[in-house]
Amino acid sequence: MTEMSKTKPIPYCLRETDDDGPTTMKVDVPNFGPRYKWSDFNKKQIIFAYYYGILNISPVSGILIEAVGPKYIVVCSVFFTGLLNILIVQGAKWHWTVTFCCRFATGIASGLIYPSLILLMARWAPPNERGKFASALLGHTIGTAFIWVYINYTIPKLGWQASFYVNTILVMVYCIAFFFLTSSSPEQHKFISPEELEHIKKSQGPFISIKKEMPPYGEILSSCSCFALAILQFGDRWLDQMNIFVVPTYMNDFVGVDTDASALLTVLPLLFEYLGAVIFANLTDIIAAKNTISVTALTKMFVVVSHLVPGMIILCTGLTQCVMGASAILLVLSNFFGGAVVVTNLRIPVDMAPNFSATIFSLHSVLSSTSGLIVPSLSEVVIGDANDVIHWAILFAVGGLVLISTGIIYIFFGSSEIQYWNVKRGRPLRLRRNDEET
Repeated sequence: MTEMSKTKPIPYCLRETDDDGPTTMKVDVPNFGPRYKWSDFNKKQIIFAYYYGILNISPVSGILIEAVGPKYIVVCSVFFTGLLNILIVQGAKWHWTVTFCCRFATGIASGLIYPSLILLMARWAPPNERGKFASALLGHTIGTAFIWVYINYTIPKLGWQASFYVNTILVMVYCIAFFFLTSSSPEQHKFISPEELEHIKKSQGPFISIKKEMPPYGEILSSCSCFALAILQFGDRWLDQMNIFVVPTYMNDFVGVDTDASALLTVLPLLFEYLGAVIFANLTDIIAAKNTISVTALTKMFVVVSHLVPGMIILCTGLTQCVMGASAILLVLSNFFGGAVVVTNLRIPVDMAPNFSATIFSLHSVLSSTSGLIVPSLSEVVIGDANDVIHWAILFAVGGLVLISTGIIYIFFGSSEIQYWNVKRGRPLRLRRNDEET
């Protein structure tokens, strides 16, 4: 069932100054494929389903990754997200609950991917090169930017359903490449040279083991540093959710940018976020190699960059009113500095306890994933039907204060030093190459 037109409020910045002027306008809705009569509640629950899935799998992610191995968890999880992508298209024809279930399952699969990648980084990266490895984990921003460009130009020609199918093809290609090119640890890689293996083992020392073992949940949950890191990760995820839910609505419904400009304003921050990640990652590795300051001091220095600076920029974004250029520049800058999370949120678990970095990250995801439920709901409550300068300024102010406060909490209470419970009981050293694969 397809709608041909609908009425929506005129963006605030495009309204006439005369109070008697029109406040709504009729806009054409292009026919890009089937549309379904879902209520606002249905739509909200479909969006939330993804985060429900992450919340449910995160508490046990560490055990699954330890038991199966990070390589196979990544391959299987990404493979299933690709299949679910197709099922979403078909399920939408039947009932909204089918789409909800697909999104929920996608959340479960996705909740296993990043903790597995964190553990792979812990096992592969020499300590003074962890920044470079961590920056690679932000490669998803390049993929997201590519997808935005792709769908912006192909959906008008092929329809929205085609984008799901193309996504699935790309995912399957990735799975094949990841399966044959990676391994759960350097010892198990078929093509690694003896010199590279020796370099990795020597640089990591006795702090890495691929022995299967139950994660130390008690020590993690009672650690002040882990709690501070969970709060820090929550702040970063809040910024991510603002980029996903708040910024597009702000640009479309308040500023009133056209479709092409909206796509550009979505892609540019992503590209600059990755650029920031690469720059700050390499800078961190250079400083770490000199061994002039502690790993905790280095981390806290970059928490200022990854949280406090973007927080202040987000605060200012709400004050730009209808100056689109200023809003765009501030959003790009906030994401550029936010790219420093690769050497804070993503690296800290590896610095603290590389053996259990996947468990630390997944447990923190329980808290950080709630931002995906809070930010859209808060946006709906704060903005509602108001859509004016004051209410948008309040929403951006809340986002900025969340970033700043979470960063300050970590600076006062966090630590990146190696934890005593990182050592696996009875066997703290690496296994030999011919040992059992994890």
